[in-house]
Amino acid sequence: MHCAFHPGTEASGYCPNCDRPLCRECLQAATRAGTCPACVPQPAKPPQTTKKGPPLGLIVGLAVGCAVLVLLLIGLIVAGVVFSNLEDEVAIEQPGVAPEGFELEREDIEVAEPEEPEEDVAAGPSEVAALAFAVSRKPEWPAAEITSHSEDWRTAEVVIGPSPDEYGIRMTLAWNEDLGSYELSDEGPIAQEEPEYEEEVPDIYQPGEQTALEAALMDTPDWVGKVVEHSADWKSVTVWIGEPYSEWSAQVKLRWNDAGDYYDLVATEGIPYP
Repeated sequence: MHCAFHPGTEASGYCPNCDRPLCRECLQAATRAGTCPACVPQPAKPPQTTKKGPPLGLIVGLAVGCAVLVLLLIGLIVAGVVFSNLEDEVAIEQPGVAPEGFELEREDIEVAEPEEPEEDVAAGPSEVAALAFAVSRKPEWPAAEITSHSEDWRTAEVVIGPSPDEYGIRMTLAWNEDLGSYELSDEGPIAQEEPEYEEEVPDIYQPGEQTALEAALMDTPDWVGKVVEHSADWKSVTVWIGEPYSEWSAQVKLRWNDAGDYYDLVATEGIPYP
């Protein structure tokens, strides 16, 4: 006999409520529930309610209202375009006259200010006359500056150059009453101050790669070297040295001397090639 719920499985007992044959699995479930799955009372289904949508009249009313708003908006846009074109036509027909109900927009008109008459450089001694005379002496150098002058501007010192940062010539000018202009009293190049060089004081030697190489190559300055081993504080260093463009010739071992701030030569050996 097969299980009522698993046709391919042999029955091992019966439901205590309906006497249906049950397999071992269903029998264990019926023992826990007190009945087989077919006898378990099913919960009543809630009554189904039909959802009703909005009434058709409301939908039609909304659609008609939207259409009216769209038409009204289009009408306002068309009226604005026509009104703008009409205003432009009126402004063209009567230039400079504002139509009734409108204000005439005017752009600010820039009125050119009358140019001031150029100062007469020959009228008397002045800064302008001194600079003009200096530049006339060397037209290719347009930059000029007054460095000193008398109270009445009858004497003046001027420097000129290709730019304010490159003044190259100094001039001493004096006013000539008979000529009504300046004349050159003295002229010469501007003295360039020599830069002050500070004497370089060598730094105290510190243990490191460069100091170790200098110590290893002290007796053979034309040779080259490379550090192959060193301690973390660089107080113990091994350097290979040799002639340029050749194999390394010797291995130099150095140890730092704290009292003298230099490396002591510990040993010079052959290169331990494998």
